[in-house]
Amino acid sequence: FKNFAEGEVVKGIVLQVSEAEVIVDVGYKSEGIIPIEEFRDETGQITVKRGDLVDVLLEKTEDKEG
Repeated sequence: FKNFAEGEVVKGIVLQVSEAEVIVDVGYKSEGIIPIEEFRDETGQITVKRGDLVDVLLEKTEDKEG
């Protein structure tokens, strides 16, 4: 696994979009979970779909124990 640092911006692929969150694979040991509000435009429409490539800001990373 690649080492990531908190505050780093990485590219990820959207795996799943639900009413509450977007799950993104960033090549880390676990997926990123992002609130759906981060992907809504000014009209409230969701701006991503499964398979999209997105930039993700890593606010918190897990340690080796998860």
